[in-house]
Amino acid sequence: EDFLLESEVGYYPVWDDEESYCVNDGNPPPYMVAWPEQYQYNTIADCCWQHFQWVLRECMGDVYGMEGQMTPFSLCPEDTPRLSGRWYVEYYDEGDFECVRECEGPKPCNGRASSYKETYPSFHICCDHHTWWKHDCATYDENGQSTETLNQTSKSVGRSNKYFADYATGRCFQDC
Repeated sequence: EDFLLESEVGYYPVWDDEESYCVNDGNPPPYMVAWPEQYQYNTIADCCWQHFQWVLRECMGDVYGMEGQMTPFSLCPEDTPRLSGRWYVEYYDEGDFECVRECEGPKPCNGRASSYKETYPSFHICCDHHTWWKHDCATYDENGQSTETLNQTSKSVGRSNKYFADYATGRCFQDC
């Protein structure tokens, strides 16, 4: 039985430590050694994904910065999965939301998407699925930035180019 304990363990989940999620210290409980296919992983990403999806970012080592923003950090960056560059919806406490990108840097980047978030290959697909009623997705470029030139032209003549319902006639009219 000692030969089982000497085998290379890899990452395994830790449930009784509030600061650690997946570790590779070589000291798993015996039941995890007995069932390595359920508890032992080659990378921290695999372990976090399997056992801590609801806190994937924290499990991977991301931390909150001084202003409350997520700051990607990992003790083992080679084990951290690459950020996909895909788009997802981020919901905020104030009830607001927006399409953001899984990348590092300034907006529209928002760090790693939680595992339960649906991701999209482009801003426009994310917008069309989730925020189309909040703003006109066509007035944003592929980076999620408002194309103010279209809006400036519309505002300068006092027209919105949007459609409005006329319930008295049962028709829609464009304000152009």
